[in-house]
Amino acid sequence: MIKIDKKDQCTGCGLCKIKCPYNAISFIEDEEGFAYPVVNTEVCTDCGYCERVCIKCKPLQDRSQYTIFAIISKDKEVQKGSSSGGAFSEIAKHVLDRGGCVYGVAWVSPTKARHICVDKIDDLDRLRKSKYVEASLCDELFFDVQCRVQSGVLTLFSGTPCQVMAMRQYVGDHANFITVEVACHGVPSRKIFEEFIKLTEAKYASHIVDVNFRSKYRGWDNFGTEITFENGKKYRKINTIEPYYMRGFLTNMYLRPSCHNCQFKINTSESDFILADYWRIDRKYTEFYDKEGVSLVVAKTDKAMKIIDSIKDNINMIETDSEFAKKVNSVLCCCNKENEKRSEFFQEYSVNGYEKAIKKYCRIGVVNKILTQTGLKPLIRKILGR
Repeated sequence: MIKIDKKDQCTGCGLCKIKCPYNAISFIEDEEGFAYPVVNTEVCTDCGYCERVCIKCKPLQDRSQYTIFAIISKDKEVQKGSSSGGAFSEIAKHVLDRGGCVYGVAWVSPTKARHICVDKIDDLDRLRKSKYVEASLCDELFFDVQCRVQSGVLTLFSGTPCQVMAMRQYVGDHANFITVEVACHGVPSRKIFEEFIKLTEAKYASHIVDVNFRSKYRGWDNFGTEITFENGKKYRKINTIEPYYMRGFLTNMYLRPSCHNCQFKINTSESDFILADYWRIDRKYTEFYDKEGVSLVVAKTDKAMKIIDSIKDNINMIETDSEFAKKVNSVLCCCNKENEKRSEFFQEYSVNGYEKAIKKYCRIGVVNKILTQTGLKPLIRKILGR
């Protein structure tokens, strides 16, 4: 039976639960806000099937043949409404134009994110932009995706690398099944996100109606968090100095333990596409830089290359050097290291609460704050070549 001796061994994908022939596995949330499998020993026959399907136990193959592009949608509204350059939207429109469907993460309430399926271009906007909160795969999602694929519907599924790996293992490889993974910084604690929501609603004395973690109100390079409240007020902070949630997320204070031990990277990914931000593209491809955002697109399969060829009239695109691309977006190849204060943070949180833990362990330096707010930080980085 599956047993989690170390929490970095489990991504929480849920594949073991749905594949168990005896329905002996359930997922229980721990004190940090992450769910892990728990086996009902009265039902379990110790057949070992859950261990065999576990994606963390799956032998990985070398899949280091790929092409990396910089892509910008020619539709400026799509580009502006996307996290980076709008590549996901153009790939998704290719699927929808052919009568297909697209699965991605949407806000199903102002503060709750979940995978949904869209089959109309008018609904595609719900899947745009990053949602920096855990959106777990539910049993119904696995069933639904498999049913669509087996029915012959052209189907695109997007998610984190571990989610894509789990869905591919469940559904299988089919000509009408397209997978898109996002280059993942890591999955933050859902419990901490909920604390963040409660705190901001209390501070603004109003309920939240919209959360945008990738607002470009200060440009793509200085993307920020923008929260809209029922009373009309807005909370706006550049993400690198947003003190109550994004600062801790970006400094790896409360990521899922398995994210620091993720093996699903560019050379092992089985996805058709990997999408990311093409940070610092101006260092090598100056003419292609766009202040509204540029997508980094890794095409890993022939299927992906054919789709890129089919959407070429809708995008501006250049093929780029792979080593440069991996250098400017390191999570394509590397895991983010666990913050050395992570355990202390959660201990403080359990004893004294969320706000005190955040203020103690996610402090923002005065110099960092000034350089970010004045817009000097990107300029200094460029001068230093970092």
